[in-house]
Amino acid sequence: MDGITNQKIATMKWEIEKRKQGMEIWANSKANAIFIGECYHARERKRTHYLAAIIVKALNENDDIE
Repeated sequence: MDGITNQKIATMKWEIEKRKQGMEIWANSKANAIFIGECYHARERKRTHYLAAIIVKALNENDDIE
């Protein structure tokens, strides 16, 4: 891969971001954001964080492959 492609991949780190006082969970990178879900109840919060962790891990692994 050329230097530009490697630099682009290195900057596309996905992270879990909490918005609206922690009630919304997003998968976020420098260029994109994906809404995962809302966390208004404890059961929803646990499930949404679990799903967000899976999605962020998969996005980061995919970016590492490219």
